[in-house]
Amino acid sequence: MSWNLFLDVVFAVIVLGSIPVIISLEYYARKARVSAVSSLPWMRSAVLKTLKEQVRNHGLDSNPVIYELGSGWGPLAVDAAKAFPNGKVVGVELSPIPAMVSRIRAWIFGHKNMSVITGDFFKTDFSEADVLLFYMVESILEELRPKMEAELKPGSLVISNSFKIKGWEPVAVTEVMRKPLPLNVYVYRVGSE
Repeated sequence: MSWNLFLDVVFAVIVLGSIPVIISLEYYARKARVSAVSSLPWMRSAVLKTLKEQVRNHGLDSNPVIYELGSGWGPLAVDAAKAFPNGKVVGVELSPIPAMVSRIRAWIFGHKNMSVITGDFFKTDFSEADVLLFYMVESILEELRPKMEAELKPGSLVISNSFKIKGWEPVAVTEVMRKPLPLNVYVYRVGSE
């Protein structure tokens, strides 16, 4: 096989392999009304650190039930499953391909305490969650707030990457970066407003 033919085959595999990803992202963007944007690695680290601290501070360390809404490709859910091996981590992802990749990641890393729901988090029951994690814009959070208020049990933690929940007062704020753009992790406790 010539070098040019080899490069053509590699290029074709890359292009054909990316088609399902592009379709999945378009599906996600239309259904969720937001673009699929992954969190920055240092923000995911800050969210994980905040999650560990807040779970410990609120006496949930033995076996918390953690839901990540819009879990995407699963890096934060996998990290949470590793950090809390006796807990339960549930990723909720609308787009089927990222959800499938999340399941594969959990299987590869041996996290039997992690599962992924392929579906709309607006239709997911939060009543068993001790912690909700997410990275969503304020307009979606405003829409989601009544559902959280109705379904989360008192004392549940809500951890938001970068965006505040209008009408709620955070119990803790982790400042990750001040300039050029302020980036924070906001922690809310249901029933503390």
